[in-house]
Amino acid sequence: MKTLRLTLLAMFTCTTVQHLGAQVLTGPITNSANGHWYYLLEADYWTNAEAQAVQLGGHLVTINDAAENAWVLNTFGNYGDVPRELHIGFTDQGHEGQWVWTSGEPVTYQNWAPGEPNNGMGIYPYENYAIMYAPTDPWPQGSWNDMMGSLAEQRYWGVVEVSPRLSVRVSQVELCWPTVTNVVYQIQYRTGLSTNTWVNLGTQMVGTGSTICVTNAVTAGLSPRLYRVVTVP
Repeated sequence: MKTLRLTLLAMFTCTTVQHLGAQVLTGPITNSANGHWYYLLEADYWTNAEAQAVQLGGHLVTINDAAENAWVLNTFGNYGDVPRELHIGFTDQGHEGQWVWTSGEPVTYQNWAPGEPNNGMGIYPYENYAIMYAPTDPWPQGSWNDMMGSLAEQRYWGVVEVSPRLSVRVSQVELCWPTVTNVVYQIQYRTGLSTNTWVNLGTQMVGTGSTICVTNAVTAGLSPRLYRVVTVP
């Protein structure tokens, strides 16, 4: 079960998704360690994958530590029993040798394969984009490589990470989330942190590939509510 959670008088706001259903191979999948949503995109060039990630409300994945690196590899590296090289959001396109995350997060972890990054070693004119090797590649599990990203054979699978943002509205709660075509969603709430009983709010909604927004009025005197959006199998 994948969930989004937010407290009373708060809402999620995400960038509208436009016609991306065909490009999403799977997702959203929630990483329980950070609550972020992750998608796996169909194989494409790195720059195209990053553009699709932005349309989904995030960026190509930022990997902050070894645990997240392992989670990404285990979740997507062999998805559907197909070994997959994965685009990650690490690039030195702006300044050679200064690798940054497209999300703007600080660089706290790197996991380059031996000898990488090597910027092409003169074989290629440059290598400014990072991938995670597939589990079957002859390199340490989950290690990274730099690449040009524009060669036909470098159309790999992008991993998107979406970190929901919160904003405040006084008279009502508005829940907005990016949807994937034909995925079924249900809003639920509970009346406190001490109970595990979730109550359905409204009916199920089928994703269209765009952002869905639903409001719920805040009534004086009612107990505070904790909301979430779950996907229905």
